[in-house]
Amino acid sequence: MLQRIGRYEILDRVASGGQGTVYRARDTVLDRVVALKVINQNIEDDPAYLEALQREARLAARLDHPNITRVHDFQVEDGIPYIVMEFIPDALDRQLRGNQRLPWRRAVEIGLQTSRALQHAHEQGVVHRDIKPQNILLRETGAAAVSDFGIARAFVSSTRSQTAGVMGTPAYMAPEQWAGGAVDGRLDQYGLGIVLYEVITGSPPFQGDSMEALYVQHREAPVPPISNSLQVPDEVESIIRKTLEKSPGDRYGSASELADALEGALTGGAAQGPRTEVSPPPRREPPRPEPAAAPPARPPRSRPQEPDFGGSLLIMMVSIVVIAVVLAIVMAAAAAVAG
Repeated sequence: MLQRIGRYEILDRVASGGQGTVYRARDTVLDRVVALKVINQNIEDDPAYLEALQREARLAARLDHPNITRVHDFQVEDGIPYIVMEFIPDALDRQLRGNQRLPWRRAVEIGLQTSRALQHAHEQGVVHRDIKPQNILLRETGAAAVSDFGIARAFVSSTRSQTAGVMGTPAYMAPEQWAGGAVDGRLDQYGLGIVLYEVITGSPPFQGDSMEALYVQHREAPVPPISNSLQVPDEVESIIRKTLEKSPGDRYGSASELADALEGALTGGAAQGPRTEVSPPPRREPPRPEPAAAPPARPPRSRPQEPDFGGSLLIMMVSIVVIAVVLAIVMAAAAAVAG
């Protein structure tokens, strides 16, 4: 294993693939841990490849997004090119070893973050061309960070490439990518759709024993249904199927549209589990309480009648006068009888 390259002290090997080997290293000048992607191929007699690597590294370094791995530098040491990137400790492919799978909600979260990263890159005119679990890194927070922008396109420029004209990894390549013609960002949607299917089910939807068999699968075979036992909402499966349409025109118009769909699957009806296609019951207003009956009106309280002293006195005086008159008449009558 390398002990040192340039100003970088090699700490350990992280991963390796067809295009290069990734090391964890220490920048002895800035005293920080970084990731070094050392390209496996010597470029001393392959100037076209060197030029392509430099071009793609410059483009990748311009991408500034929280879900994209930051590129710090590109150097050549003793004919060996390498790219210096921020070090991110985990990758999606390590969580899928042994046909492991993740819960659908976690898969959609990763897909949403990856879609946002792709939209940012597409707006800068950069198409990834090699979306796969190995190129989706996972920060300590769990956030996704897409790496290796442009490496696939640079690799095909090599005069010693055994896959001239083909950029990408066969299991994740869209039908138009196999043809080697012009492509756009909808190609990256297809790769992400394959990744989402694999993360949820434990294996990619299309498999074959040869390049030819894989090509036929991607070009002609329908996407196998996701098992009901995985409890994946219909909305999520529909999103994956749309990204895996054979024709780019039948996919989402942009990675931003795909991100919106995935976000809706997380925050909408699918967040509660598998969707059942039934109409919601009509909304019923709660019964309003009837107003309380008014208490019966109380009859006016009768006030005790005060004695009318003025009226009684008048009656008494009239009575006295009447008695006096009667006595006078009686006495006058008596006198007349006596005389």
